[in-house]
Amino acid sequence: ALLSVLRESHRSRTVFRKVGGFVYITSLLVAMERSLSSPPKNGWEKVNQNQVFELLHTVFCTLTAAMRYEPANSHFFKTEIQYEKLADAVRFLGCFSDLRKISAMNVFPSNTQPFQRLLEEDVISVDTVSPTLRHCSKLFIYLYKVATDSFD
Repeated sequence: ALLSVLRESHRSRTVFRKVGGFVYITSLLVAMERSLSSPPKNGWEKVNQNQVFELLHTVFCTLTAAMRYEPANSHFFKTEIQYEKLADAVRFLGCFSDLRKISAMNVFPSNTQPFQRLLEEDVISVDTVSPTLRHCSKLFIYLYKVATDSFD
């Protein structure tokens, strides 16, 4: 319901910011800590992974809708919530490494089409990748859609 209201009304997006909507939504993301670890922890082991991803999808859709066509909301998110804190909350979901830096690789893929297809079509083959990599890929797709404002 919240997502529908945010998509329809400029006033609702403004009120969302003023009543702390961004804080509530990012707090939900923080509360999902370890929900995608293998195995899930903190009570998330009882929840179906599809439901976890539905909730994550809704969280990212809501953040995107709240900032769409609202420069004040985008500025508020950038300065008050901060993308670094969003990145930390995503990292704490449990499917990413705890390392903050990765080593440079000398190998570059010669064909980026499969990667581009992954981002555009949201297609992840269940048979060919580990659950951890699938979770990371799904989150990367969500973040890509937030960055490109391409959630429907």
